[in-house]
Amino acid sequence: MVNADGSETDELRAKTWLANAYGPRNLAKVAIEQNKTLVHYSSDYVWDGREKIHKDDEVVAPLRWFYGESMAAGGDGG
Repeated sequence: MVNADGSETDELRAKTWLANAYGPRNLAKVAIEQNKTLVHYSSDYVWDGREKIHKDDEVVAPLRWFYGESMAAGGDGG
């Protein structure tokens, strides 16, 4: 789900979470089962723009709460 504006609406929240959080989680499970590497690129929406360089263990600070949270959840397994 790449519609950041639309994902903030009640109508698209469930679809947004399914696509951005559960989708990557399910792909990761399959990769683990098949002993494969999964590379997951997320969105810059998980960051608020204050810093230019980020670390893997850094706490996220989404620009748009729901969309950013859904993208961040996909990065940590949903």
